[in-house]
Amino acid sequence: MTDDKNFKRLVRARMAEAGESYTEARDALRGGAAARDGEVEPDPLPRDARIFVTGHRGLVGSALVRRLQAEGCRRILTATRDQLDLRDQAAVSE
Repeated sequence: MTDDKNFKRLVRARMAEAGESYTEARDALRGGAAARDGEVEPDPLPRDARIFVTGHRGLVGSALVRRLQAEGCRRILTATRDQLDLRDQAAVSE
């Protein structure tokens, strides 16, 4: 059974058990109020995970690096375009 089908089965079981609507049961299984507000809690990354951020000097990449640092990630890997030009397929393959 796929995760999606399994999740739907859990939602239907909660509907029958708690007398909730589909939306209420789904939101409760997804994480309560955060899910109802449109925010889904991401799975936490281990703080010692190696994370490679491309474009770390740009607007989005630099913001991502700052956020990861603020969250306590210790192994953020970056490379300048001179070190690794991802637009050059031959260089990436080497």
